[in-house]
Order: sequence, then structure tokens, then C-alpha cells
Amino acid sequence: MEIGQLRAIIVLAEELHFHSAAQRLGITQPALSQKLQRLEGEIGVTLFNRSQRRVSLTEGGHAFLERTRTALSEIENGVRTARKAARGQIGSLHLGFVENASLNVLPGLVSAFRQAAPEVDLRLSEMISADLYHYLQTGRIDVALTRPLSTDFAIDTVLVHREPYLAVLPEGHPLAAFDSVTVAQLARENMIIAAGAKATYLRNQFSPMFARAGFGIRVGQEVNQLPAILGLVSSGIGYALLPDSASKLGTVGVVYRPLAEKDAPHAELVAAWRSDSPSPTVRHFISQLSGDSFS
Repeated sequence: MEIGQLRAIIVLAEELHFHSAAQRLGITQPALSQKLQRLEGEIGVTLFNRSQRRVSLTEGGHAFLERTRTALSEIENGVRTARKAARGQIGSLHLGFVENASLNVLPGLVSAFRQAAPEVDLRLSEMISADLYHYLQTGRIDVALTRPLSTDFAIDTVLVHREPYLAVLPEGHPLAAFDSVTVAQLARENMIIAAGAKATYLRNQFSPMFARAGFGIRVGQEVNQLPAILGLVSSGIGYALLPDSASKLGTVGVVYRPLAEKDAPHAELVAAWRSDSPSPTVRHFISQLSGDSFS
């Protein structure tokens, strides 16, 4: 029994005329007759009474047609669902992200993906970069918007955002009078920095630069949340080095100044996912970042 046979029977039942049904199906009348004969032979039931003047359903035909419509509808729904799954348009996606991503790329990416794949169950989790890589490795998240760090397992990445660091100073600080500041000027001050592993990326970026200027990073306070860092800077107890997008928060009592060094580091944000056969949903999400179909 073939799907084409079932479709032909439904059309013939609607038209009750071989010529009209054959035209709708785009086949010849003899071909339609052969489909009907083969199907009736397979199931051992006459489905249609036919004469030279009229075609009508038998009692067996009525019963068969009712179930056939339901079965064919389920098959067509199954085909559509399978195609959506293969394109990554259904299923689930767990996206992890660092705090700073919510200030730049995350809102636009989530909005675009929801429009492109409204049936995907999208879950979001904020955490630090080190934890994001661990969660990727263990399969607890599918994609991470994270700072680029080295890993001991295979991942693929695509750069999604790059921005300069700014020196964040108390509004009344002497260095706030300058259009830009140097690392050597900042190195004599206390830095407000994220605690522990959350500061790994920034330390890796700036420690060599401070060392070239003859200094180390002089830590004043360690706090994890961005608003807390800005609040401590506003209180006058130190400065911070933050990506440009942090200035969107509009914290009262702080000013932002670019770094004078031409080789000053930039903050990069990448999308990272496991290299080993990502799901269609992951490929669909990544295609929103890069414009690549990943087919």
C-alpha cells in the first residue's frame, strides 16, 4: 500500500468521477484505475461501485475512507515534523552566556532565533566563562556566549562581538580630566575586579600589558556583579577596566575613558559549541550568528 494510492482514493471519493479525479492528480484515467484496482486487490475489498454513468463509494469504501483521511493526515504531519527537526526548527536549545553578553549581543540573538524557530524550547543560563566551558563539555548546555578561553576538549567557535576596554573612574578622580589614560597611570591605583575565575579572561588580557609598564595589577576589591563593580568605582575606592558596552548601564558617579595604548586589548565574545556532531537545533542557532547554513 502506497501513499500515492491513498491520496488517489481520497480524491476519487471527493470527485466521484474518474476524469475529474485524474486531472486533479495529474495522471491519466487508466493510471488512476490501476491504482484503485491494486489497492482493492491488496485489501480484498471493493471500495467503489463504478458504472459508465456514475461512481459511488461502497460501505467498505466509506469505512476505509474515514480511516484513510486520518492516517494520511498523520503521515503528512509526521513528514512536516521530521523536516522541521532536520532543519533545527523544533526541539530544545540550552544557551549559556556571560553577564556582559546581555548588554550587547544576547537580546538581538534571542529575538532573531525566536522568530526563526518559534517552536524550539530555548532555555537561558548566565554563568562565568569557566563554568560555561565545563557545562559544554558535560553536555549540560548546547551553546555558550563566552569569552574565548583554551579548553582540553574539541569545540568550534565563531566571533560574535568585539569591543574596546574602557577605564572606569570615579567622577572626581584626577585622571577623569584626561581624554584618555595609560596603563601606567592606572597601575598606581586600586582596581575593582571580578573575583576568582570570573576575572581569568581580563587578567590574561591585561597582565602582560601591566608587566611591560613595570607594574602588576593592584587589586583593591573583588566583587562578581557588574553593578557592584560600578558602584564601588562610584564610591571612589578604585577604578575598573570594563568593555565599552558596560557604559550602557548609565551608572551615576563614574566616567569612562579610552586607553591611550594602541595595542590595548579588546574584549571578545564568541559563540562556542562542541565539535562532535552538534544537533540540528545547534546548527540552526549558529546559522543565525554567521549567516552560514552549516548544512
